[in-house]
Amino acid sequence: MVDDRVLTEDEIIALCEGDQLKPGSVSPTLKELRLRQRTSGHGRQSALLELQDRRRSERFMLRLDILVRLEISGGTRLQTHAFSVTVNAYGGQLVSPFRMTADQEITLVNPQSGREVAGRVVKADRNAEGDYLVSFAFDHLNPTFWPVAFIAWREASP
Repeated sequence: MVDDRVLTEDEIIALCEGDQLKPGSVSPTLKELRLRQRTSGHGRQSALLELQDRRRSERFMLRLDILVRLEISGGTRLQTHAFSVTVNAYGGQLVSPFRMTADQEITLVNPQSGREVAGRVVKADRNAEGDYLVSFAFDHLNPTFWPVAFIAWREASP
């Protein structure tokens, strides 16, 4: 934190590297910074960065039109068009015109492949355009739902 404000990774790197960042150098620079912190024993910061490295699967930015099926109050079933923003083998984020709530059960349909997968809403916030940014998790690991190839994924720890 600087001046009671949480910094982004880019801002941290810029401060550590004396504002000498070049476009496209953020990822390699961050890896180098993480390595330095691990080897120099910066305790808490090092532990936090190691946790970030433990992501269960790769995260991709992907805009894909999808259908979302859900049940709203009173047992009414609804189907709405949405589009993905970020995806991974465990779920992702989507933008929907319809409000969803945390722990709400949903079914996602990939119209390109016809695949369906069950999941639940983790978080939903209204964005500046008036739509909802919805974070969701699949009920089960599903690396083949999205049209991307995940290099590796880890099973969740008990």
